[in-house]
Amino acid sequence: NQIVLDECFADIVGVQVKGPTTNVWVGNILVSTDKRVSYDPFTCLDCTGTTNLAGTIVVAGNGDSGDIATTQCLGGNTCTLPFNLLCIHVKTGSRVAYAGNIDVLVDSGNGYVPVSTPGAYYNRRTVVVDQCFTNLVGVQVRGTTSDAWLGSIRLSSDNKVSYYPLACDDCTGTTN
Repeated sequence: NQIVLDECFADIVGVQVKGPTTNVWVGNILVSTDKRVSYDPFTCLDCTGTTNLAGTIVVAGNGDSGDIATTQCLGGNTCTLPFNLLCIHVKTGSRVAYAGNIDVLVDSGNGYVPVSTPGAYYNRRTVVVDQCFTNLVGVQVRGTTSDAWLGSIRLSSDNKVSYYPLACDDCTGTTN
């Protein structure tokens, strides 16, 4: 129960952790945006395990400590926990007729690249994309066949705690 770091930074981009030895470190990597009133866990981009929230994370230079925490940075890897992470969640609607083909592309600063399987068919209630980015310039979607797809395209800026729908600049219909 020792605090490793408790500092305020004016311009934080993120945190990187690495286990340089086979000694294991287990702890919490949290961030406060309200002058230490409340804290939220960082999201780890390249950690392994069953979760990516650093509420409890294990860090080690070897790979045999994975059962200690569900978020893991093992094997001497450097793991990145960015600040202001933006997460995209695209999911097919619940009705059978909503299933269809969709491509999702994201521009994270180097042009649009696919983040879904190009040309894939997605059944109802299927998550098409659930991915986080340190830089998000834009999101594009396109139908690839005449079989329409209907679902939700949402964005989270608080480590997937809450989501809001994205507005579409060039869609047709009665709402954007």
